[in-house]
Amino acid sequence: MGDYTENLFPKISRSEAMKIMSQADEAFEQQQFRKAVRLFSQALQAPLADLDRGYMLYMKGKAYQELGDMERACQQWSKAIELDLTQHPMGVDIANEAYKKYCE
Repeated sequence: MGDYTENLFPKISRSEAMKIMSQADEAFEQQQFRKAVRLFSQALQAPLADLDRGYMLYMKGKAYQELGDMERACQQWSKAIELDLTQHPMGVDIANEAYKKYCE
């Protein structure tokens, strides 16, 4: 089953995406996980650096995890892994770790 939020939003600029990502992070912190999924999906329509895209896919997966939808969470983490996030500032591929912990 595909991610039902893909292709629902028009393409946007990178700066718009970064604003939306901030709103998505805030929604996640406030435990508004459906809203976070929607906002991350919207932000992912922008041309983004792999690190930004990977972070959003990881967080979108975390939101799905919180909603109890592990199938979609694993799909998002798998997409993030393809981006090779070993360049993460903390030197940790958080998507790969989440996938290994919850999806294998």
